[in-house]
Amino acid sequence: QIGDGGLAAFAEALGKGALAQLKELNLAGNQIADAGIKALADAFGMWALPQLQCLWLQFNQIGDAGLAAFSEHALGKGALLKLEYLMLENNQIGDPGMSALSESLAMGALPNLEKLDLAGNDFGDEGLTSFADAVGKGALPGLTVLNLRRNQISDPGMVAFSEAIGKGALPQLQTLSLYENQIGDIGLKSFAEALAMGALPELEVLGLGGNKIGEAGLKAFGDALAMGALSQLLELRLDSNQIGDVGLAAFAEAVGKGVLVQLELLDLEFNRIGNLGLAALAEALGKGALAGLKVL
Repeated sequence: QIGDGGLAAFAEALGKGALAQLKELNLAGNQIADAGIKALADAFGMWALPQLQCLWLQFNQIGDAGLAAFSEHALGKGALLKLEYLMLENNQIGDPGMSALSESLAMGALPNLEKLDLAGNDFGDEGLTSFADAVGKGALPGLTVLNLRRNQISDPGMVAFSEAIGKGALPQLQTLSLYENQIGDIGLKSFAEALAMGALPELEVLGLGGNKIGEAGLKAFGDALAMGALSQLLELRLDSNQIGDVGLAAFAEAVGKGVLVQLELLDLEFNRIGNLGLAALAEALGKGALAGLKVL
């Protein structure tokens, strides 16, 4: 139940040289808000933890002002250059906070980051567009895991993100979660266009469940797959969308061309698929498509 007062006292000790060799700091699941994270950022800005590699701040109450202070006073000073994991899941970060974070990222604040968790916050298209602009400028070149689940992202944000990855951003990404947002066909079409251009060549896990993806979006996605996109994909989650028979038939036609040979998991539950869609998929499977599938 650590709050701002406790964290401020801890940060003061860090600023005096305590724990200078610390590599991992776990503050998850507390009651830390903006004042506490600002005090921590001030300590970081004094080079209190130059060796830090993992920082867990998920399940707190950090908002835009706190993340802005963290971005300016810690990241903006290059104080966390060795950080590999940054966990900010389930806080109260909105578009202004994401913009502040993205500005620091664009300046090369986290060149070694491998995992970034921003799930369960409050940012939407504006915030994701800021982030896309940063990664489009070469930020986070070694990122392997990006969790954007359960935010307010819709088509405009997805279009901006797709434009960035279409230009080669996030080349090492292996896991991308966009679960439980508001992405529709326009957003997925843009994403598919980027994939067809060779974006995200190392991606192994893609979560698109809980969005508003329908027939047109899945057809565009299938067209990209047919062109050889996502050849390393192991897991594809499309559950809880608006996919019907036409969309699944188009997807089945694509996989029937021998793509996604590495795929082990395909999740299609809670859509609008009927007999015709399943028959189309069954026909493709009967001809050897998705032969490595273990979970359907």
